Amino acid sequence: MKTRIISLFVLCIAGTSLATWANPALRPTLAQMNAARTADQWQNVASQLSRLSDQSPNEWLPAYWATYAYITASFRAGDNADDLLDRAEPYYERVIRLQPQNDEVLVLQSYMAQARLAAKPMFRWMKYGPLSEKALQAARQKNPANPRIPLLEGLALYHKPATFGGGPASACPLLQQSVQKFATFKPTSDLHPNWGRDQIAPLLAKCK
Repeated sequence: MKTRIISLFVLCIAGTSLATWANPALRPTLAQMNAARTADQWQNVASQLSRLSDQSPNEWLPAYWATYAYITASFRAGDNADDLLDRAEPYYERVIRLQPQNDEVLVLQSYMAQARLAAKPMFRWMKYGPLSEKALQAARQKNPANPRIPLLEGLALYHKPATFGGGPASACPLLQQSVQKFATFKPTSDLHPNWGRDQIAPLLAKCK
């Protein structure tokens, strides 16, 4: 009985440590990120998160969020998209090294490929399209319940020309699937990946 109580205590401590990551600056920085709207705001948050990652290079969450913030900023940066994605690379490589089999990191790999493709779609679709799909396939093998998998599949189809099988009508079923998965999804903690839900509604409105 004593051994069992100790084991439960250790598990509780481990679970708590996930939700209270060592650097107290991560939580308020993520709150700032969630309020970001403009390219400048996203770049500012990405810079803050990259500094947190540099302070704790063995922690995967700061590297994950720094990469995510730079990717999101790139979609708002026009001709400067590649510059921001280049700035994301050290943190992208770090999170892959730390968590290579994590389904959320595999989803992030797909998102990075989509961002690179979006920067110069005419020249990059043959390289980055398959890379994005491969990463999502690997993520699905790890965790088929992850709602960001059908979300990114839907985004890829949504922005693909209708002549190549894309467009809102093709993307809609995948986006609906993402909505269903988000309904039951629970992140490990408030510091763990939980993005994407707010991207769906505006796209679904165009599916009707």
